[in-house]
Amino acid sequence: MRRVKVLIEDGRFHFDDVDEELHNFLLDQGVSFDEESTGYSFEFINLRQRQRAPSGWMPVLDNAIRRVKEEYRVCRICHMQCGIDRFSGTGPCGATRHGEYFDLFVHPGMENGLERVLHVMMTGCSLDCFFCHKDQERNRRTEAPGMDRVSREEVLETLRRGEFNAVAFSGGNPDENLLAILELLREVDPFPWPILWETHGCIHPEILRITEDIVDLFILTIKFGNDDCALRLGGVSNYMQWICPTLEFLSRREKKSLVRLSKLAGHDACCYARMQKIISKYRIEKTSKVTIRPGFNYAGSVLTESCNE
Repeated sequence: MRRVKVLIEDGRFHFDDVDEELHNFLLDQGVSFDEESTGYSFEFINLRQRQRAPSGWMPVLDNAIRRVKEEYRVCRICHMQCGIDRFSGTGPCGATRHGEYFDLFVHPGMENGLERVLHVMMTGCSLDCFFCHKDQERNRRTEAPGMDRVSREEVLETLRRGEFNAVAFSGGNPDENLLAILELLREVDPFPWPILWETHGCIHPEILRITEDIVDLFILTIKFGNDDCALRLGGVSNYMQWICPTLEFLSRREKKSLVRLSKLAGHDACCYARMQKIISKYRIEKTSKVTIRPGFNYAGSVLTESCNE
């Protein structure tokens, strides 16, 4: 049996176990798979530090919260650089000051080899990828009709029960929700699980520096290999200007990271090949595990149209 992520007709994913015969049949029908791999482990240095000196956890969090509050007064956390006061309004990314949660579930496994990972998914993202697999992620309007909600109290209750082995913050994007997440972490002392951070990487390097002593594993997904495709498919300007400093940050860390390359159909030359050159430039493979994410290769999508480059 294979544990795979299946992209079904409406553009959503679900995980399922399939045998070889069904796997081949679905491939013939144009269904895309993202197979889970195991056998690679990470060393969670920050977690060990929390366990070794739990009294030092709160000062680290308090310092990070203080620094993020300063950033929120004229918010330039992400590539949008909107400059809004996050204490009096919500910027174009749609991430609110106190955070909105739209999904909470335990995943049986991830490609980092961890089992039973609690995913805390939040609204708000400064990218607008049309192929995003969650309607809530793509729609920046947090008041969008029909959007499900998970209360902060439910998230805290789930965290305190501790029926999982790690916690992954995603969405949306966690960086735009940084203050809300830090304040959530502060209510679970001293947070005895690895903290995974699933980011699109188009953020100010200062945010990475603030979270470096808190996050146990950065999980970066590189979606594009050039600015034109990023603008057309992801609604982000100057993508390379933002993703490269994030890669440089990860390459300089002693702690390993997980880097995912999204292999978009029809974009092998303009995006995927360029991604490979970029990660080679920063020697990411020496400090991080690099995986390929073919989950956006689905039949009938505009992504199957070749790029003009």
